[in-house]
Amino acid sequence: MAQNTSHAVMAQRKEAHDSLEFLPTPAWGTRALCEWLKPRTMAYDALFSKSPPTEILQFVERLPMVKGRVDEDAASATAYCWLVWRKGVYQTTQFHWLAPCRKRLERPGDYA
Repeated sequence: MAQNTSHAVMAQRKEAHDSLEFLPTPAWGTRALCEWLKPRTMAYDALFSKSPPTEILQFVERLPMVKGRVDEDAASATAYCWLVWRKGVYQTTQFHWLAPCRKRLERPGDYA
């Protein structure tokens, strides 16, 4: 497997060993995030608490996605999963790992 050289992985931040920066995001930035999330808890109560996903299918391989296009040579450090809701199925959410499958499922026309 080739080394992932994306900026997210390769960026190296140098910080002095005696630095006082314990929280790189300013406090007001964190409060803005909390304010933005607060109304969305109602969405959780209305949707997910009453109808949670049936399955969560986590990719073991990284699934490279590029905005606006499909790129055969793209690399990613981001992990993706499928959230599945099956109508009429009421059970505890099941978590599954999706085994490596890119080589097996990729087709020549996928990137045309």
